[in-house]
Amino acid sequence: MASRLFSAFRQPAAAAAALGCASAASCTLNKSSQAWCNPGEKKWSLFPRDPDASEKVGKPDPSPPPVTPNDPEQQEYARQSFGIRKEDLIKICSEKGDYEAALEALARNVKHGPFVATSGLELPYLLNAATSLLDKSVAMQLTRMTLDVLTSKFKNRLKEDEKLVVVGGEMGGGVMAAQCCAVAPLTHTDLGNWCDFAYMRKNRKNSGTKQQLEAPSHLTDRDVHGRNTNSMPLRAVWLDDANSSGAELVKNVRLLKAEYNIEIIGAIFLVDRSIDRKQLELAKLHMANPVLKGVDIYALYDLAQVDEMCANSCPC
Repeated sequence: MASRLFSAFRQPAAAAAALGCASAASCTLNKSSQAWCNPGEKKWSLFPRDPDASEKVGKPDPSPPPVTPNDPEQQEYARQSFGIRKEDLIKICSEKGDYEAALEALARNVKHGPFVATSGLELPYLLNAATSLLDKSVAMQLTRMTLDVLTSKFKNRLKEDEKLVVVGGEMGGGVMAAQCCAVAPLTHTDLGNWCDFAYMRKNRKNSGTKQQLEAPSHLTDRDVHGRNTNSMPLRAVWLDDANSSGAELVKNVRLLKAEYNIEIIGAIFLVDRSIDRKQLELAKLHMANPVLKGVDIYALYDLAQVDEMCANSCPC
């Protein structure tokens, strides 16, 4: 079924791209995992990359209309969980014990409430998945699992002598990218031969390079204006701590292509909040956006697994 849905989703569709969403990592859930908590909507726009780009900073373009897919299978694809099945993930883990250790840490590091969502719903805890990236008892396990998935799912997709750029979004994804860069020489010694690492800011800098993309100079300093739409094309995998509606992923897929000529071919998240999309109105169901066709999406866990762990071990 998943293969059939993905095949259907890859079909071209005439739809406008929707940008904008609050951070998925700060969304929350209630005791029955039925909460949607976005701390606020924030619109994003794409800025053309040219020598006068600084003059355009802060002048957003009109937002395109939302995507409202009519294909039921496309909608079903977007609402499914992108969490890798437990047995499949353990199979590709270089250290089998990492799976349970990381899941326990995600549950242990939630922020206990109660909290009140913008909807008025009372929530027992905040997921705040990025916190576990700073937990010294499990940061290595989460990073090693991310590298395992990266290697298993994307290494064989590269052409000869091609390097994949691993891009982390602010802030959780940026921490993931940095930790992968540091840990890979210890655990995945060949990864440096086919990967580079980068960090994507939420907003363009107002000084210096005036770019959003931060990376070693061999990636960003292609000419006097830095990396831009005319630079050599690159392919990349997006990292972030949590996925919800998909708006943040869509925004960065579009932005990296439009401004830096970088094509996102995949994404890896710590947690997929698939419950957030189950009843989400179509106008906000960004995972159904046609811009994501060809983007292979994976998560180490689904929120339901963290929820279950919390119910069993936390005073939620």
